[in-house]
Amino acid sequence: MKSGIFQSPYMLAPNTPRRSFDWAVDQAIFADKAGFHEYWIAEHSTVTLEEIPSPELVIAAAARETTNIMLAPGAHLLPYHNPATLAIQTAFLSNVLQGRYMLGIGPGAFPNDGLVHGHTDLSENAAMQEEAIGIMERIWEAKPFQFEGKYFRAGFPEDEPAGSLRDVRPWGGHIDIAMTSLSPNSKSVKLAGARGYSPISFYAGDELLKNHWETYDTSAREAGRTAERSKVRVCRELYIADTDKEAREQALNGTLAKVWAERILPIYQAAGLTEWIVKGLDVEASDVDLDYLVDNVWLVGSPETVTEKIQSFVDNVGGIGTLLITDYDYTADPSPWRESLARFAAEVTPKIVDPA
Repeated sequence: MKSGIFQSPYMLAPNTPRRSFDWAVDQAIFADKAGFHEYWIAEHSTVTLEEIPSPELVIAAAARETTNIMLAPGAHLLPYHNPATLAIQTAFLSNVLQGRYMLGIGPGAFPNDGLVHGHTDLSENAAMQEEAIGIMERIWEAKPFQFEGKYFRAGFPEDEPAGSLRDVRPWGGHIDIAMTSLSPNSKSVKLAGARGYSPISFYAGDELLKNHWETYDTSAREAGRTAERSKVRVCRELYIADTDKEAREQALNGTLAKVWAERILPIYQAAGLTEWIVKGLDVEASDVDLDYLVDNVWLVGSPETVTEKIQSFVDNVGGIGTLLITDYDYTADPSPWRESLARFAAEVTPKIVDPA
């Protein structure tokens, strides 16, 4: 199993764009040195706490300061971009990073992000995303075409005299693509399966992960593909300390619990995702509070305890390729948080056995 960090970022007030930017770049550099395999940066226009509208700026800033880690937007919201522009920019970044680049894409789920881009109805965002990524992949081929779709128009020029048309193809001619998802029976997971992309599932219980895999596997088979568990990415919350007691106290008394109490848990409750967290268990969705989360959902404890929790999870869902840890704002005192992350990469990840 590979390790990664998912940077939303969940920044506490009072905050500034420079503070979000500095923390995101510094965490990318830290993650590279700590031995993480991947680092993903979210994209949002208006969402409080998640204040990076341009993940490519973080990636560019971290490019020369990192050596091994893969860097990726997680995710560019395709309905809100010109796909031709984004295709050229992402291919350029993949060359700058000499292959240490992956592309995360998503349809956009927050109404205000849509509204600011002129979208008052998000019901067609999934279709827009599919049309947009199709255009991007054709541009990366650098072959002549003209396309006029329902939502976008684009093309690529005919051959020109030598030297007048630069090579716009990505590094190695290909970019690995992943799609973020949270809801059951996700359209993004279905598209990922059909096109051979990777699904990134935000965790809301093992049963939801099984639902995502069934959707992914079925879609892949219908498209004549074989779904690979090595492509599955799951994003989860984690806190490691010397003892279970210390880890629990630090998780509950820090930014992780604060953000869940004020933002994430209310979203999960409104979307019915707490019901998925307890699906198949003798627990009511209304019982899902911070104490329940820290003891039963988040990966909290000593390195040994967290290793056991992750191995049990991986065995139960049938295997995953990469476990991404959600990053939080610990700028006031980053050392304990970074130690937690470093111990996950060094002491836990190598011990996980893939059941597949």
